[in-house]
Amino acid sequence: MRLENQYLAVSNVHEEKRYPIRALCAILKLNRSSYYKWLHRDGSSEQAAKDTELIDYMCVLYQESNGIFGYRRMQLNLERRFHLHCNKKRVYRVMKALG
Repeated sequence: MRLENQYLAVSNVHEEKRYPIRALCAILKLNRSSYYKWLHRDGSSEQAAKDTELIDYMCVLYQESNGIFGYRRMQLNLERRFHLHCNKKRVYRVMKALG
């Protein structure tokens, strides 16, 4: 996700203005191989599948607690109730993405 905005910018400018990808990547100091890897990604990863499962459990806990759980307490309850072992940093990242 860190470079996704830059990759999107390269893609949009290339499609709209027909500038060469090599020049656009050089301007943004991106590797062309990384851009093409991003361009041809399949979109589904193992981590994304685990995150969607995690989101389902987090929604259940969120509704039961009326939204008062922070990421630390959320992580503890995920382990205790659903036996889901995950890092606090991952729970924080997913909760932050969900708002």
